[in-house]
Amino acid sequence: MEVPVASFNYFESTIDILLSHQQNLSYLNIGHSTPAVFNQPFSRSHIIDKRRRAFGFNTIDERKMHFCVNNVEMKIVF
Repeated sequence: MEVPVASFNYFESTIDILLSHQQNLSYLNIGHSTPAVFNQPFSRSHIIDKRRRAFGFNTIDERKMHFCVNNVEMKIVF
């Protein structure tokens, strides 16, 4: 799933919903056109914890999960 956003601050709750309710989600790329600050708690450990609380420990292999944040996008690959 790739999602362009104008303001990341308004998109944080949507990311939580995607992580908690989309068990088959394997790729999430959030791109934005203006420089943004990706606020915590969007860290690798937060994403792993959120997925495991929602779907159990067998949902993702944390050794295979890739999480990348830079000035124009955030990518999560499970």
